[in-house]
Amino acid sequence: MTNETDVSKPILTKNQAKVIDLAIRNNDAVKVIKAATNDKPGWYTGKYVPLNDLPFETLVNALVNGYRVELTPEQKVHEFYESYADGDGEFNDGVAYGIKQTLDLLGTTIEGVNAPDEDALEDTMF
Repeated sequence: MTNETDVSKPILTKNQAKVIDLAIRNNDAVKVIKAATNDKPGWYTGKYVPLNDLPFETLVNALVNGYRVELTPEQKVHEFYESYADGDGEFNDGVAYGIKQTLDLLGTTIEGVNAPDEDALEDTMF
C-alpha cells in the first residue's frame, strides 16, 4: 500500500537508488546536482553513471524528498501471488496454484512463491 508521503517520491532503479544513497552519505549531493546542470549528455562518469538516465527534476526530487525503489519482476510476481495466496476461497487458491505451476513449468523459482522464503526458514531454525 502506498501512503500519501510516498506519492511525491520518484521511483528509481536499484542502481540509481544505490548511488543516490552514496551521494548523500558522501555529502556529494550538491556536486551531483551541479554536474547534472551541465547540458552535456552523459553528465557524470565514475560511480554516479546510473544517474545519467534520470531527468534533472527527478534527480533533485530524489535527493530532497527521498525515493521508492522499482520492484524487480520477481518482486512483482511475489506481490501478485501474495494477494491471492492470503485470500479465502477456491478462486484465490486456484490463482495461487496457477502462479506456482506456471513458474514451475518455466523452471523459474521465486522465494516465497515456489521456493522457500529464506527469512521464514531462519525463523524456524531457532
